[in-house]
Amino acid sequence: MRSSDGMTLQERVNKLKKIFAKVEAALTTSTYFKGESLSNVDIAWLPLLHRSSIICRRSGYDMLEGYPKVQAWRKATMNSGIVAGSVAEDFEEAFSGFYLSTETYLGAQAESSALLKCVAENQCANCC
Repeated sequence: MRSSDGMTLQERVNKLKKIFAKVEAALTTSTYFKGESLSNVDIAWLPLLHRSSIICRRSGYDMLEGYPKVQAWRKATMNSGIVAGSVAEDFEEAFSGFYLSTETYLGAQAESSALLKCVAENQCANCC
């Protein structure tokens, strides 16, 4: 997702959205993919859900916008506590420093826009 310009970011997100649409159709009203308990499917998706959560919280950009079931699944998975044991303690800082630096499109946009206010005030309605 490290993209130097808006067109590249959109191309990459469009590819992901095709997958998100399939997942959205497969999800039910259950908390997790297969029901009310974490499963191997949730674990397999954890890296993408986690990283999209970081991007959303740090930049205000939610690549899962338009997929309410996927957003709810991401939120439940992030709130499950499983992330803490799956990445290094400094992972979020390292990830953000690379993918959301001002050298990237999202980082530059967040730096120069109202997204920072939204993030700073924790008012991004769909973000985690």
